[in-house]
This record gives sequence, C-alpha cells and structure tokens, in this order.
Amino acid sequence: MKAKPWQIMVIVLGLAGGGGFLAWNLFSTADDGVAKSYLLVDVETGTIYRVDKTKYHLMIPAPHPETGKVCLIGLSQEDGEVPYVSQRDLGTLRVLDSDVKNKQSIRRRASFF
Repeated sequence: MKAKPWQIMVIVLGLAGGGGFLAWNLFSTADDGVAKSYLLVDVETGTIYRVDKTKYHLMIPAPHPETGKVCLIGLSQEDGEVPYVSQRDLGTLRVLDSDVKNKQSIRRRASFF
C-alpha cells in the first residue's frame, strides 16, 4: 500500500512536534519545583540536617551520620515557614531503632526554630 501525501504530512508533523517537545524539556532551565535537599531532624537531640539529594539517596528514617543509629526523620517546610514534622513523617517514628528515645516530643506540626 502506498502512503498518501496527507499521511506523510501527519507523520512529519508528529515527528517535528515530538522532537521540539523533547528539545524544550531537555534544554529548559526553569525551576521544576522539586526540592534539591532533604531536611531531617534527629529525634534525640533536635539537630537539623540538610542533605543534598543529588549526592545522597536516603531511606527515611535515615541513619545518623556519626552514630549510625536510625534516628533521623523528615521535616517539611513551606516557603518561609517554620520546619515541621508532617503527619506522614510521624509514622516513621514507629520504625526507629529500638534504643532511640524521642527526647524532642515530636508531634504533629511541631516546629524546631
């Protein structure tokens, strides 16, 4: 079966549009809205850590960088707001190491600054 001219035009326009969309996504420098770092808090000391997402990929709760105990949970922060423990991150308190004590009394929307 021979392709008709309008069918060839549809294929060419589809490929050109797809190529243009791909180039736009690859070369656009607009902010994608994804945070570049994790914000974590040590439930024993209250120390806040900022971890670069491009270098480290963590499971939350995360191990402490010095002691190795799993005692770091995630913090959430809206633009300009005080960091807080979200309801989702509160659930990670159940899976901390057994010898970790929650000395900061972390609860919903608790702030750390």
